[in-house]
Parts: sequence; C-alpha cells; structure tokens
Amino acid sequence: MQNKWIFGAVAVLSALLAVAFVGCSDDEPTVPEAESQVCTNLGDLATAIEGVQDLTADSTVDEAQSAVEAVQSAWDDVKSSAQGLAQAEEDALQSSVDDLQSSIQDVSGSDTISEALADIQSSADEVESTRAETSSSLNCSSPGT
Repeated sequence: MQNKWIFGAVAVLSALLAVAFVGCSDDEPTVPEAESQVCTNLGDLATAIEGVQDLTADSTVDEAQSAVEAVQSAWDDVKSSAQGLAQAEEDALQSSVDDLQSSIQDVSGSDTISEALADIQSSADEVESTRAETSSSLNCSSPGT
C-alpha cells in the first residue's frame, strides 16, 4: 500500500516538474537564442551609430539629437537582451553611450552642429569601437561585427 502511495506521489511530482519545465522554457530563451538576440541588438546599435557618424556640418541639432536618441534606444535594447553580458563589457558600453549623450547636450536649438560635429562623431566612434569589441567577444556574425 505504501509503495502505491510513493509511486503515485512520484508520478504527480514528475508531472508537476514536466509542466513547470515546459512553462519555464517558453519564458526563458536558451543560451544560443539569448546570444543571438544580443548579437542582433548589437547589429541594430551599429546601424544607429552609423546615423550619428553620417551627420554633416549641415545637420541640425534636432537631427543630431534624434540620431543620438536612436543610439540610446538601441543601447537600451542591448542591455535588455544582454542580461548575461560580463559587467565590464556592459560598463564600457554604458560609459561610451553616456559620453555620446553628453556630446550633444551642450548644443542648442535648430542650428547646425558644425562646431560640435567632431566631438559627436568621436564619441560615436568610441561607442562603435566598444560595440564591436563586445560583439566580437560574443562571436556574433551579424552585420557590423
């Protein structure tokens, strides 16, 4: 009688574990899926950085701010998908994105950005360099790596 109870308990426990496992697998991506998403988002970040690097002396501050906001948005996506990134890599990317943000903050209005362009593009180059290093460390094969 006790063996039937143990067998029943094991069967119920096994069923619950199977349901829990299936439920968790839908919510959590596998490691390759997570790495693939980070790589995709790093590729999107590269595209956003190109938008800053493509600014010219005739670009307006509004255009520059929009390009920098696109970098910030792409960076937010990278952070969201990169829960497993090494902290040092994340800190380096955050620092370079912060520097890019501050390079545009002192420029005002809808004037052209000819005087600030060198600083903005230098900051964008630093973000791209850090992004490429991170992408390389993850062995991403997406564009821009």
